[in-house]
Amino acid sequence: MECAYFLVAHGSPNPDYLAHLHHFVAQVVAALDSNAPVGVGTLAGSLALTETLPVFIHKHRPAAVRILPLLLGAGVHTRSDIPAAVAQVQTALDQGTALEVLPHLGHWPSLGALLRGLVPPDISTWVGVVHGSRQPDAYLPLEQAISPWGGHLATWTQTPTLAECLQHLASASDSIAIVPCFLCPGPITRALQTAVPQLARQCGGDSATIQLHLTPPLGASPALVPFVVDCLRLPPIYV
Repeated sequence: MECAYFLVAHGSPNPDYLAHLHHFVAQVVAALDSNAPVGVGTLAGSLALTETLPVFIHKHRPAAVRILPLLLGAGVHTRSDIPAAVAQVQTALDQGTALEVLPHLGHWPSLGALLRGLVPPDISTWVGVVHGSRQPDAYLPLEQAISPWGGHLATWTQTPTLAECLQHLASASDSIAIVPCFLCPGPITRALQTAVPQLARQCGGDSATIQLHLTPPLGASPALVPFVVDCLRLPPIYV
């Protein structure tokens, strides 16, 4: 077999997360419209990358595996954890299989248009919510991708927080969409459902009214599967 594909997600011990992830992988397999196998591993949870990737390789024996991080930021996972895990697997393998790591999802400018597609067309101002990273420039490519589409970026664990971002934007807009930038539902997407009404009251103040619209998460976009398929066919950045 000439080439196979392997997706790497953040992961979660939540069974619902795994169900959504496997459903997404099945959609990617169907969209590829080829006989190339597609595997999946995670950085956390039960599908550890260093365990699932070798099993996948031994099963299919491809000449090369293209590995796509389903991550939006160039943080520790993207810059360190995934390359280290891939290098560990490569060292343990014979030289018959080349492992090619592709740019993570948040690297690509076209992701801005995809995220904008989740926002109601009558809303021009929106905020993408990501997890956050200790790397200060981790989300710079994503910020640059969404800015031309009226998007701003907030993080759940660092600054700027969603509340800070909304307070800033509320002075110029009374209708703002919030886009959860997550592949699968999880604690943050659930917390956003509770937080949005409270944030609307905080940002609106006593007399002003602000409308906050929580959109479906990134993983719900019908454009995400073809986007991932396009990413899988791109050249590698390192091996």
